[in-house]
Amino acid sequence: MELQNNRKRLDVVIHDRRPDLSRSLIQSWIKSGFVSIAGKVVTRPGALVEEDVEFILQHQEPKFVSRSGAKLEQGLLDFKIDVTGLTVLDIGLSTGGFTDCLLQYGAAKVFGVDVGTGQVHPKIAQDSRVVVMEKTDVRNCVGKVPVVDMIVVDVSFISVTKFVDVLRQLLQPGGKLVVLIKPQFEGNPDDLARGGIVKNVATRQRIVQDVVTSLESYKFELQSCEESATVGGDGNVESLGYFIKR
Repeated sequence: MELQNNRKRLDVVIHDRRPDLSRSLIQSWIKSGFVSIAGKVVTRPGALVEEDVEFILQHQEPKFVSRSGAKLEQGLLDFKIDVTGLTVLDIGLSTGGFTDCLLQYGAAKVFGVDVGTGQVHPKIAQDSRVVVMEKTDVRNCVGKVPVVDMIVVDVSFISVTKFVDVLRQLLQPGGKLVVLIKPQFEGNPDDLARGGIVKNVATRQRIVQDVVTSLESYKFELQSCEESATVGGDGNVESLGYFIKR
């Protein structure tokens, strides 16, 4: 996206030089004050700068290709889930944060499914242990991917309850299921405050329970559920649910 006088958005300039970092991560760093130009902190991702501008990133390199990796890591550690040697289905691959976490913790193979395209980080797309399936709705995956040892779910703009039957068909008996429950996509429009945030704690708890109940109706046994320490990019408090298929 080139602009007049060879000026570009700051987040684009940084991404051009650091393609190993996702745009969303770069934007979050800028907003958090971790980028400076000529000794001055710049907090607007869309600030126009020269293409050859010198900038300084004052932040520790990320452990995962996106923030979602830290969310899944919390679940693996808190729920004491060992993914070593497992074949996993990642529903909602996006940049690949969940998949990156799975691989770093020893998963043998990951099938990454996403309805979108062009979002997967090169580190993930080029890993021989990963099968990237873009432009793919998980509801059309039965018969296209093998039955797996574990499924992880991180989806937006659709409720997990819309494809619980598919989860059951794609997961082996006794298999593990970890779901990131996003209240803004699981509840009703009336549940949302300004900005699409579910602010009411009781409402958020009710939404989480509705998702748990839906999964339990398909004989997914809840092992544990907790709030994610990493708040969603839009500010929503999300939850992690861990289930076993019975």
